[in-house]
Amino acid sequence: MVTWFQDLGLKLGDICAVQFRKQKIENGVVVKYVEKLQVTFLHAYNTWHKLYEQFLLFLAEHHQDLKVPALSTFQKTLVKRCPDIQIRAPQSNVCDLCSIYQAKMSSVPSVEETKCMGAHAMDARAMR
Repeated sequence: MVTWFQDLGLKLGDICAVQFRKQKIENGVVVKYVEKLQVTFLHAYNTWHKLYEQFLLFLAEHHQDLKVPALSTFQKTLVKRCPDIQIRAPQSNVCDLCSIYQAKMSSVPSVEETKCMGAHAMDARAMR
């Protein structure tokens, strides 16, 4: 199950460098530090239920004699064993350029900014 999930992450995921702020106590003093990790993000439409269905199809094709885990066991095991593979939140499944335009348009947008955002949205729609 873990090998299947890791292979899926390599095929479908986007690898991003992520910084995690952490702190620990050493000799009674709080020490803050930043940990940098490579995390593979799957797209938001890959819900746990969809991944579970794909895994069941994989088992039916390749390993018919194995016991099928429950959905909750499937999810808990993969979250624990593969912390470097995560599913994006739906709101973060947006390209960087869209995020920049959205931030610029949160104040009073100019006509030029509005045209740029519209052109980008049309290009993105055409790519789908």
